[in-house]
Amino acid sequence: MKKRIFGLETEYAIIIAPDVKSSFIPSRYEIFHVLKDVIASHYSVLHSKEVKAGVFMQNGGRFHHEACLNALLEGVLECSTPECSNCRDVAVYGKASDEILEEMRQELEGKFREKGFKGSIFFGKNSRDSKGNFYGTHENYLVDDPVTGSKKIFLFLTVFFFFSIFLIMIIIFNLPVLLFMLIISLLFVLLCIINLPLTFLGIRLKIIRKLGESILDILKTMVSPMPSLFTRIFGEIFRFSTILWAYSCGFFLRQTVFTEFNKYLTPYLLTRVIFTGSGRLLDKLPANETRRIPFELSQKAEAIKTVCTIFWDDYYKPVFSLKNFIKSPRSVFKREKRLHLMYCDSNMNEFVTYINTGITGLIIRMIEEGHPFKDLTPKDTIRALREFSLDLTMKKKIPLKNGTSMSSLDIQRYYLEESKKFYLPSEDLSDETKKLLKLWENILNSLEINPHLLYKELDWVAKKDLMNEVLRGMEDISFSSRVLKWFKIFRDKFQEECTIMDEEELLTAVKEKLSFLEKRTFKSFLKHEGITCRKFMEKFLIYCQLQKIDLKYHELNKDSGYYYKLLNSGLIRRVACDEDIKNAKLNPPSDTRAGIRGNLVKFLVANSLSAMIGWDDVLISDHGKHIYFPEPFQKELDEKDRNYIDSLKKNISHDNGSE
Repeated sequence: MKKRIFGLETEYAIIIAPDVKSSFIPSRYEIFHVLKDVIASHYSVLHSKEVKAGVFMQNGGRFHHEACLNALLEGVLECSTPECSNCRDVAVYGKASDEILEEMRQELEGKFREKGFKGSIFFGKNSRDSKGNFYGTHENYLVDDPVTGSKKIFLFLTVFFFFSIFLIMIIIFNLPVLLFMLIISLLFVLLCIINLPLTFLGIRLKIIRKLGESILDILKTMVSPMPSLFTRIFGEIFRFSTILWAYSCGFFLRQTVFTEFNKYLTPYLLTRVIFTGSGRLLDKLPANETRRIPFELSQKAEAIKTVCTIFWDDYYKPVFSLKNFIKSPRSVFKREKRLHLMYCDSNMNEFVTYINTGITGLIIRMIEEGHPFKDLTPKDTIRALREFSLDLTMKKKIPLKNGTSMSSLDIQRYYLEESKKFYLPSEDLSDETKKLLKLWENILNSLEINPHLLYKELDWVAKKDLMNEVLRGMEDISFSSRVLKWFKIFRDKFQEECTIMDEEELLTAVKEKLSFLEKRTFKSFLKHEGITCRKFMEKFLIYCQLQKIDLKYHELNKDSGYYYKLLNSGLIRRVACDEDIKNAKLNPPSDTRAGIRGNLVKFLVANSLSAMIGWDDVLISDHGKHIYFPEPFQKELDEKDRNYIDSLKKNISHDNGSE
């Protein structure tokens, strides 16, 4: 079977819960930088050569801080797994990242307590926060996507044209900033020249000193790598001024790259949510709709606004992102390209990661080899994506471009049957492929009979079962679209207080915090719903309990996280044992270039050599040596570089022996 590279990028929420008496509350950016030092005290790490600040681990993976341009001090912590050659490894290394963060948490809290912080710090592995911001997991696959003939000429012209414009935009955009820096630098030099003779004569003018200090502060801010108001404003202006360019470039790129994947993989990606979704409690429902639990399959479905484009603006998250071609324009001409998928939830259960990446890899291979799939693209792709996520029955028919209608379960069964036709007759069928096909079929059968059968395997089923336990014996409880609107008003009014209030306290708070007009509207709503204020409060408190489950299921805390409570009770299906995960924290995969990277990190750190490392190269500063390992499946360095490292080891051993 053809070799493939698998990878995951997971964004972890940093949850700060300060006590009332805390004299200091750290930013998430500060937490990340302290976390780097804490990790470095337990594992070998090297500073990353990549654009975003971060470190590469001894297991070949990478941690860095990920933030929007309009909130540089906030953001999330992102971890990328090392390059893996199979779906099991990517699941194990993904879980190893979770474990590393959980290990570091208490020591991290201790570091901030020394600075005056009182409270708790948690890491959450979900895809949406309470403010409505979306983040989560991205998948990466190395795929065979050749571009030949007239398409290659068109692609060359597209890249040449758009990147010429981009270069011009960068120059134009940066010139005023550089000019401003030059002017204030000259002004600072002029002030120094004026101040020198005055100081010699014993004259000290405060206005010159203050002006000089102000100019120096501005210069320090502009050249500092630390986030600031300047970098925030500069970044926002740059982003908005280049959005039109990004989407225009993305439009032309998708005419030539990933065309077959866009056509045949998209229906599968939209519907795999029935087993890959991590589940989400809804804060709104379609008008006049009522549900026992307002729940959908995917946390991330609402965030996806387009199918394939350059991911440039946080609002327009695509299913396929072409942003990688901005970082590396030459890669667009390569036969093998990085397929970057953004429509995927963060999963706590490693079993979901295993089947998700494994089955997706099977479909990708079929597309690469030209298997004759039917085009099952929905008429309205983004609307269908939302419908599939909201449909817990998995049987709602969605209109397709080919004139037929199919449900999410129908589409998944189609892909399963096509996969069996493609793989089962093969003489060199691997045990892994047989296992994945069998698991896929069992999952679809169980979902059709009763999703509860998969409570050990699927995140959304486990989470919904926990919510059902809250409503056990409350058959009369349901939530309407109007009720949820008022829940949102109450959450905004009372913030987190409502989760610790009883009914009497909530009734008192309503009288105190709602305006006269809001009280009248609220009374009208209660009359329309035919419920008392006390009954509404009862529902509201139940909804708060459901929200707590929605959040705490994803908490990386082995004592209080709900996923870990299920795991410790034997109610979660595992892919790997504890020993596998421990090994993944300490060692890189041996069959990809991650092995080279991880071993270099160990060697360079152990011998206190100054270096910076990237995905495909390392710069050893102490010796001015630059080593490259560009091929993803490269297991060892070229002979010349290998000899250099061997000689370096001998020299270090000799020096240590001499001492």
